[in-house]
Amino acid sequence: MMIRSISKRSIEVMGSIVGLAFFSPIIVLAMFVIWMHDGGTPIFSGVRVGINGVHFKCLKLRTMIVGADRTQVDTTVLGDPRITPFGQVLRRYKLDELPQFWNVLKDDMSLVGP
Repeated sequence: MMIRSISKRSIEVMGSIVGLAFFSPIIVLAMFVIWMHDGGTPIFSGVRVGINGVHFKCLKLRTMIVGADRTQVDTTVLGDPRITPFGQVLRRYKLDELPQFWNVLKDDMSLVGP
């Protein structure tokens, strides 16, 4: 069981390093576009609950207007006006999820389930 755990973690570390290296040009370009659009921080970190109930900050590319997390709305619906036009593209192709490779590298998340 311990060897399986070490193997899984090794694969996750290598996978997240490769993922970050491969997708870093897309992440950097997207961050620049988000920043140029409204001057806000391009990374959104939302608190999530991980294994054993441990809270961690899940990183994503910001797809909503600045301050959208401070509104009283907790869910996103189709056509939500808080989502920027570029954010719609990022969400459509799941590119907003790419910074989560960093969470995998930090062992906050797993590539494929617990």
